[in-house]
Amino acid sequence: MDIELTKADPNPSRIVSGTLSDTSGRPVGAAKLSLIVGEDSPIKSRWLFYHWYTLESGEVRRARQCLQYMTTQSKPDGTFRFEGVEPGNWMEIIHSGGHTANGRHVLLDPADTPNLEGLELVANYPGAIVVTFDAKKNSDAFAVRIEANNWSTSDTPFAFAIKEIPPNRQPLTFDNLPPGSYRLSLQTRPISLGMGNVSVQTLKTISIDIDEEDEKIVEF
Repeated sequence: MDIELTKADPNPSRIVSGTLSDTSGRPVGAAKLSLIVGEDSPIKSRWLFYHWYTLESGEVRRARQCLQYMTTQSKPDGTFRFEGVEPGNWMEIIHSGGHTANGRHVLLDPADTPNLEGLELVANYPGAIVVTFDAKKNSDAFAVRIEANNWSTSDTPFAFAIKEIPPNRQPLTFDNLPPGSYRLSLQTRPISLGMGNVSVQTLKTISIDIDEEDEKIVEF
């Protein structure tokens, strides 16, 4: 009797699946989820530019340490599924959209987590910052920039955003903010320096902390 032997794949692909819910236990549907697989942790291997902007935009896939980058969308019941996941020593799932704030979920060392199915990820409710303006001050102000403190090196699921001030100086609202520490800067109109470079003057800066479902008012 002949027995055919097949060589086992030493690095079989895996399935990563689970449910995304808010802090009240309600499923988060229609959220964009991305899975990042790396050869090692960003700290150990000193990933460059490993922050929310590169993760959410997908630019992280250009990093040599990134082995795989996959995206999917949660179903109405909050469930999600990634198939054909390559082996690696680092995995992280990020999410945006739905009715919750952006979030990051590190799966630590997948070698120590044999079962990556049935994960239960919890998303925070977003907060907001309302910016008001004193009509008698800073007449040359043009825009407001918000950024997470140390966003280029932190694990906050937010980078930065800029909004122009309305001509009538009505309040601006930055919403869908995850809990964290932020810095708001009142800026002048950009001045072109040529070759795609611009100069922007910061008139005033305010730091503020946001918790889940916070709505705070800042006056410039």
